[in-house]
This record gives sequence, structure tokens and C-alpha cells, in this order.
Amino acid sequence: MDKIRLLIVTQSDPFYLPLFFERFFKRLEEYKEQLELSGLIIQQSLGSKTLWHLAKRVVVLYGFWGTVKKFFELMVLKLIDLGFRAGMPLEPNAIGLLAKRYGCPLLDFVDVNDKRFVAYVKEQKIDLIVSVSASQIFGQEILAAPPLGCINLHNGDLPRYKGMLPNFWQMYNGEANSILTIHTMVPRLDQGRVVLQESTPISKGMSLEKLIKNTKINSANTLVEWLAGLKKNQRFETTEMGGAVMHYYSFPTWRDVKEFEGRGNRVL
Repeated sequence: MDKIRLLIVTQSDPFYLPLFFERFFKRLEEYKEQLELSGLIIQQSLGSKTLWHLAKRVVVLYGFWGTVKKFFELMVLKLIDLGFRAGMPLEPNAIGLLAKRYGCPLLDFVDVNDKRFVAYVKEQKIDLIVSVSASQIFGQEILAAPPLGCINLHNGDLPRYKGMLPNFWQMYNGEANSILTIHTMVPRLDQGRVVLQESTPISKGMSLEKLIKNTKINSANTLVEWLAGLKKNQRFETTEMGGAVMHYYSFPTWRDVKEFEGRGNRVL
């Protein structure tokens, strides 16, 4: 069987997505005879168009002192990455450096709906595109470009938890588990058909940060194992996304975070 050629679209994130990619790259080594990651595109963080917009969201979610803590954590991670670039025997954190370490090409496309990118996917014979927190809605032309289509990883029970930061809202609503939904993509946010769902327990006293880290690692394991079971040039089984009330959640406001904490939860 020929290898399945994958392409991943993700976003820049120094804290959580590197955990996904570190595990994903390592697990991919187990299936290198079946799977090939042919490229990685890294988009802007959280769909933010400006650094100021991103900064406001960070402060709202973490609060002042939490933001200070994350800033110093970021500085440590940057120093580790600098050491890796200098040739020191360190494990890099940045997604781009992880890709370099594992030999995955970084692609410089910004817009996945650009006709040049659509042509690239066809020319390179990419079989499947995977969105891992991509910050852009895919149009019909790119969705139809790879033979196996495009799939998205969403750490929320769809269609009940559409939108942003589903782990936050699942904890907010007192759910016992965070549900990973892998689904086919259509030109509408968090819709399509369900490929599979897996749960990650939300333990008593667990912070949102810990839950996010757990779900990133579990998502990488689940994705690689599912991909390893695919057969090239054959459609995979899906089920209809339905049976539950649809709800779209936006990025939490300051009041949402306060209510989240008032319900006995903590962000960090």
C-alpha cells in the first residue's frame, strides 16, 4: 500500500499545541511505512489579526498575575528554543522547530483558500488535509482538492460545543469529560460529519490548563492511530453530526471567566 500523504494546517501557539506536535511527530515514527507528513502550515494565533487583539484575549483568560506567569514561562521556552538553534542538546518547543527536528517541511502559504495552495495540494498529491486549531475557514475548492478531503480536530462535543475554547465551556458547564470530535470539514465552522469521538476525563480540581494539555496529547495519539488504520484512496466511515442541541460559544469574556472561577474551577 502506498503511503497516505498528509498536510496539517495549525496556528502559532507557544504553550499547548507544541505538546500535540511533539507527541504526534513521535507517534508518526511508528507508522512511517504507512503515513507521510508532507507539510505544515502555521497560521496566526487564535485567529487574531493584531498582537493587541491577542494580548487582550490572553489577559481576559489568565488575569493580570496569570498573564505575568505565562509571560515568564514564555521567556523560558524562548531561551530553550534559542539553545536548540545554537546546537545545544535541548528539546525545542516552537512548532516550527519541532517540525524541523522531525524533517517536516514548513510551507509559507498564508491563505488556504489561495488558488496557488489548491494547485499545490493537487500537484503534490496530498491525500488528506488535517486542521489542528487552524484559524481560517476552508472554502469548497480546497476542501475538494485532496482525495480523502479535509478533517478537523475539535476538543468539544459537537454539535453541543461549537466555537472557541470548548474545554473552557465544557468545564464551565460541569461536564465529566472533554470530548474530542474529529469531523469532516465543510465551508461552515464546526460542521460536517463525525469521523470519531474520544473522551478525556475532567478530574475534580483539575485546572483548565491541565485539561488543555491532556487533550492535546490525547488528540495526537487518537489522530495517529486513526490515520494508521486508513486505506489509501478509500473513503472512511462517518456519522451524521446531530442528536443534540447546537450551541456556538465565543471566546470567554471577563465575566465568563469570573463565573467559571465562581463555579469552583481555575484557569491555571
